[in-house]
Amino acid sequence: MFKIDETPSFTRTVKVNVPKGEGHEQQTFKATFNVVDDEVVDGVALNDSGKVKAALREVLAGMEDLVNTAGEVIPYSDEIREHMLKRPYVRLALIAAYYSGMTDNRSGN
Repeated sequence: MFKIDETPSFTRTVKVNVPKGEGHEQQTFKATFNVVDDEVVDGVALNDSGKVKAALREVLAGMEDLVNTAGEVIPYSDEIREHMLKRPYVRLALIAAYYSGMTDNRSGN
């Protein structure tokens, strides 16, 4: 039996390749996503940062495992969301995690 959920959501680990030195450092955090209608995310070009940010504001319900450079936990807020969305590498990682979660795309299987 298929259950109809009016407000579906899911949580995934987001893997972010953070530019560092001459390479990248992979860092992770957890994000909770709202499942949205196709119209919100369909056709959003990754090179249009304004539309990507708008779509992510719709799908992003929360973030966990965020810390500052001193290792202190940073709670999720609208201000933190906007700070994170300013980073192109974070936006790309969030989009990848959202689509991966929607398709149950698991690495290693």
